[in-house]
Amino acid sequence: MIDPVLEACVEQEKLEAWIVNEVRRGVPLPGLYPANAETKARYEAFRAKQAEAAK
Repeated sequence: MIDPVLEACVEQEKLEAWIVNEVRRGVPLPGLYPANAETKARYEAFRAKQAEAAK
C-alpha cells in the first residue's frame, strides 16, 4: 500500500515545483494553485514534452 502513496507524493512534489517555476515566470497565482483543470492540462503537456525529450 505504501508504493502508490509514495508515487502520489513524488508526483505532487513535481507538480508543486512546476507551479513555483510558473509563478517565477510571472503566471498569476489564481487557478495555478490550487491547480485547476487548465493548469493540470498545461502541466501534463509539460510532462509529456519532457518525456519525449528524454527519449
